[in-house]
Amino acid sequence: MRSNTLRRLFIRSLIHLVRLALWPTAWRFRRALKRPDLAQAKVLRALVTALAKTEYGQAHHVAPDDGYNEFRSKLPIVSYEDLIPWIERQQRRESRVLVSEKVQCYGKTSGSSG
Repeated sequence: MRSNTLRRLFIRSLIHLVRLALWPTAWRFRRALKRPDLAQAKVLRALVTALAKTEYGQAHHVAPDDGYNEFRSKLPIVSYEDLIPWIERQQRRESRVLVSEKVQCYGKTSGSSG
C-alpha cells in the first residue's frame, strides 16, 4: 500500500516537472495560435533568410528581406530532375548549395510515382 502511494506521488511530481519544463513552449504555441499570420510570417522569414545564404538562392536572386510575393516570383516550379545537379554539387562539396545547414544524410524515397 505504501509503495503505491509513493509511486503515485513520484508520478505526480514527475508530471508536474514536465509541465513546468514545457510551459514556455506551450505558452509560445498558444500565443502563436492567436495570430497565425505572424507565426507564418516568422517561419517564412527564417526560410527566406536561410535560402538567401545558399548558392541556389543566390542563383535565383533571393534576398533575406524578400517578402512572400518577391520570394514566390523568383523561384521557378521545378521537378526533381531539375534539382539533381544542385543535389550532386551539395553532396560533393558539402557547402551551402541547396541548404544552409549541414546535411546529416541523404536518402532515396520510394515516392508515389516511382
